[in-house]
Amino acid sequence: MQICPLCQIDPTCHSFRIHHETEDHVWFYSCDHYTDRNNERIINHIKAEIDALHMRCPGKKWSLLLDSYQFTIQWNTMALITQIINVIRDYQDTFGILKIIRPNSFMYYAFGWSKSILPSYLLDKIKMDPIKGNENV
Repeated sequence: MQICPLCQIDPTCHSFRIHHETEDHVWFYSCDHYTDRNNERIINHIKAEIDALHMRCPGKKWSLLLDSYQFTIQWNTMALITQIINVIRDYQDTFGILKIIRPNSFMYYAFGWSKSILPSYLLDKIKMDPIKGNENV
């Protein structure tokens, strides 16, 4: 079920979708391969998906798998990550974890910087794969 009208026209628009669903948990997947770089529309899409999940299955837990392989500063990644963190705070009662896969050096350092401003309950729910060499710099 696609809620975002832009993604109905272009499925690569926001690259946010259900990755895996079980009876008690939903994993959403997002990566940097989206064509619409407007953070407000991306966040609205994410909120609409989570709202739809809560309408369909009240209280169901959700988590986010964030593939950050090619995130760079040119895509305003830091602002998007900040807004995703705000969404997590808004839905913290049903939020599970944020799993960052394939981090590049930009994501690694951005996450390191953000640790100082994130509340401890949220830090405990953010997991990041180790960075692999310098191939993603």
